[in-house]
Order: sequence, then C-alpha cells, then structure tokens
Amino acid sequence: MFLFAELISGDSASPCQQSEFPCSEIGVCIPTAWRCDGKVDCSDGSDEYDCDRGKLKTYSIATYIRRVLQLV
Repeated sequence: MFLFAELISGDSASPCQQSEFPCSEIGVCIPTAWRCDGKVDCSDGSDEYDCDRGKLKTYSIATYIRRVLQLV
C-alpha cells in the first residue's frame, strides 16, 4: 500500500499508513477496507474509482451525504 500511495501522491512521505488508502485529495486517508466498498468515502470519490472496469459506482444521494457527513 505504501508504494501505491507514493505513486498517487508523487511523494515518498505519504501521510497514509500501510493500512490506509490515499484519497486523491492530498492528505486524506481512509481505511483500506473502505476502498471499493460501494460507498463514497473520499470527498472526490477516488476510493470507488477503478473498482469495476474503471467506472464509478452509483449511489443514492442519501448514502453519499451520510458518508460525507461521517468524515466531518
């Protein structure tokens, strides 16, 4: 996971732990278990990108709002 974070950010000093996924938004990390779980956890949705043939999954607006509010 560390190497993946380094490739995404272009920086070897990633703020994410090995057990975390680096969102495209710099400095934001989520647990790897949340990656490709069908719920948007990164504000930009990068945790759900490229999970199913490179397409974003669809979510109800209620699910999206609930997950975003959990991050605040």
